[in-house]
Amino acid sequence: VLRAGYQVGAGGKFDYHAFRECVLKLDVDNVLIERCGEAPWSEVEESEKRTEEWYGVEYGLKPAADVMKELVTGANDEGMHLPDLNAYVPDNLDLHPDAPSAKANLDEDVVPPSLVEEVPGFGRLYHSLDRRYALPKAFLNLTVRAPAALHSKEGDKWKYDLRKSAVSSVFSGAFYHAMAQRTYAAELAGLGWGVSVSETGFNIRAQGYHDKLSVFAETVLKCLAEDGGRSIVRDEDVERVKERKVRGLKSFWMERPDSHAAYFKNRVLHPELAGVDEFVDLVEAVTPDDVRSWLKESLFGVDDRFIECLYMGNVGEDAAHKVFGMVGDVLGRPSPGADAKPLPYIASQTRKLPSGAEYHIHTQSRNADEENGAVVMFFQSGLPAYTGVGDDADALKRTAAMRVLGGMIKEPLFNTLRTKQQLGYIVSGYAGSTMSVSSEPTYDVSKVEDLNVTVVSKKVSPGDIVEAIDEFLAGFKATLQSMPASELKTHKASLSAKLLEPYRNLSSEAGDNVGRIRRYAPTGTIPWDNAPALATAVEGVERSDVLACYERLVLAKTRSRIVSCVYGNKFTFGGAERLGADFGAKVLTSEEEAKKAGERLGFVDRRKMLTNRGVFRGKVAVGIGLGLALSFGVAGYLYLGRAKAGQGVRGGSGKK
Repeated sequence: VLRAGYQVGAGGKFDYHAFRECVLKLDVDNVLIERCGEAPWSEVEESEKRTEEWYGVEYGLKPAADVMKELVTGANDEGMHLPDLNAYVPDNLDLHPDAPSAKANLDEDVVPPSLVEEVPGFGRLYHSLDRRYALPKAFLNLTVRAPAALHSKEGDKWKYDLRKSAVSSVFSGAFYHAMAQRTYAAELAGLGWGVSVSETGFNIRAQGYHDKLSVFAETVLKCLAEDGGRSIVRDEDVERVKERKVRGLKSFWMERPDSHAAYFKNRVLHPELAGVDEFVDLVEAVTPDDVRSWLKESLFGVDDRFIECLYMGNVGEDAAHKVFGMVGDVLGRPSPGADAKPLPYIASQTRKLPSGAEYHIHTQSRNADEENGAVVMFFQSGLPAYTGVGDDADALKRTAAMRVLGGMIKEPLFNTLRTKQQLGYIVSGYAGSTMSVSSEPTYDVSKVEDLNVTVVSKKVSPGDIVEAIDEFLAGFKATLQSMPASELKTHKASLSAKLLEPYRNLSSEAGDNVGRIRRYAPTGTIPWDNAPALATAVEGVERSDVLACYERLVLAKTRSRIVSCVYGNKFTFGGAERLGADFGAKVLTSEEEAKKAGERLGFVDRRKMLTNRGVFRGKVAVGIGLGLALSFGVAGYLYLGRAKAGQGVRGGSGKK
């Protein structure tokens, strides 16, 4: 396929002769075929091997003409034809008759989706007509709650199944390969799609021009459903994905040491998940029949499945009901008259560090050539953060104070440790939070904030880095105390404005709504927009709130933290026990020890955390705070056993 886009006819003239000259050069003598993998390399003769001069990478080179001539033998002019009509190119680009305006208005208030249909035992339908973007586009998402996707039933309980996590990850890649040709025309027509697997179950997405979106979505679903999912899973795709996935997993230990430090930290917080080495073995054991059986059991077990459907954009409610009906026709519904069983909402929990707990993890890098060392320091809050659903009275104020603190600490941390002390070539600190879902005694969503500080250095040992970070953190209290009131006001105003920034496109708005439905729909109350309340609370934060928050999180004896150190070949950790003893810490020197330490911990559950609230207040002054968090993208390695959204497959851009 030759594409030139707007460049065709640039300057007001289409150069036919130049185009023809280019086409005539497309013959078997000018083709370059690239094949990668163990199988192609095994076919390379010694005389055909070469070495790339810059990186020393070996490769094979052989003439492709003979191979190409075999492929085109028997081709003739009669076999050449124009592409078939693209059934996904939109015929109707009109805005919906009920759209309030033909012009985009991003300052228009965001109207959350409405629950417009609920079928007991089958699913719920949410719909929202676009009132802001004035584009002929729509977004469809199916959150298929299917416990069997990543869990196995033991009695009346669902237990996380590491083998299924490996099977689901292979499925994601294999399904993408199988769908590449089937969805090519749709992608050319501006439609996109994606399928991912998480602890909730399946997430199936389609987006783009509204006119043919429902037709495209039905195509994707029918491919999944064909022959109970058996036809779409091809042996060659499974083997190809396994090879690539295993190669990627094994290369993890060649990545930067801060990735490894965060990984070992997460072994404490999520010990139930598979580690890198364990996941390699699990993936290698997956067979094509495993994938087919898993898909049939998890996606088509209608008695243990519930579908949350969101359809929003340039589509009316009638169209939404039709799509919801189509989903039931393709994926199946419970038997007529069957009693709707209560859906087992699956927990996805983070471990809770005990008050005053210190865990110091010290490991040597498994990459013998790695010279750098790294430290990841993690502080976890002792009280739940604001979620907008069922919070205690002080949650909003605590979270607002922590958001302000997160913005205030980032720049001084970098300037002190990186610019002035030149401690390492990477110095960072970030604010964020972690969700934790509990299913017993009832479904509930908790949120806890934390603080991560990361330093990577080739010249300073991890032990000395820890001391330097602690010295900075001890002195930062004075920085907060002496900071001019105008600077505090600037931080608050900046954060408040950022919180109130309107959505700029349909995909961003819809994506956030999908997350809210997935997490909160089982509670019966969905917090569609917490930003205004949080922005108002941020504006009201006082210096004393930030100080109390920082004192509780970082300086108090009741603080909870993990310090994860990875040593490059320039450093050893012979003094690890001494370093940990200085803090009364539990010293862990292997991945297995970190995992076992995590297994002894309870889970983040705001109902239990609030029970101990009086204890916390008795030890720290008013305004107990929550921590800040940083996502390093390393979760892809620890959460290998938990097929999160990033582990799914995406097809097409669905460009906005």
